[in-house]
Amino acid sequence: MLIHVWVERTQPLAGTAAIEGAEPRRFDGWLELLNVVSELVAAASSASEETKMTEEPIRGRRMGDDR
Repeated sequence: MLIHVWVERTQPLAGTAAIEGAEPRRFDGWLELLNVVSELVAAASSASEETKMTEEPIRGRRMGDDR
């Protein structure tokens, strides 16, 4: 995953951050930057897990299968 961060100004810190395929998120200050990055990572992680779940076949026993 690649996170793009665009800093508009440093004092006080302000800018936007985004991952590929998502709308950029604004931040004002260091704590908001950390929060935005955390949310982007969480969103990418959940999307990645959903993709894995749809790509991998479900394996296991069915009810009543005694083999």
